[in-house]
Amino acid sequence: AHATLKMPHPEVFDALRQAAIAKIYLFKPQELNNLAWAYATLGIHSGPLFTAISDAAQNQVEEFKPQDLAVTALSFARLEIHDAQL
Repeated sequence: AHATLKMPHPEVFDALRQAAIAKIYLFKPQELNNLAWAYATLGIHSGPLFTAISDAAQNQVEEFKPQDLAVTALSFARLEIHDAQL
């Protein structure tokens, strides 16, 4: 919702980042791409979070639908994050 409204609240996104990294292994493909898209939409570049998203995505790539892959890739591209493995 914050991303849709273009309302970056650094403290909220910092807390979200910390919580997401700790439990990223539980995220499903759509949840991973939603998280990546929220940060990308607001232009919030978080290296550790996007590394965690990449690792989680690679571990379950067979479960990704084409849209999940596209949104995740676009989120990385929008922030100019290059991830050769992803």
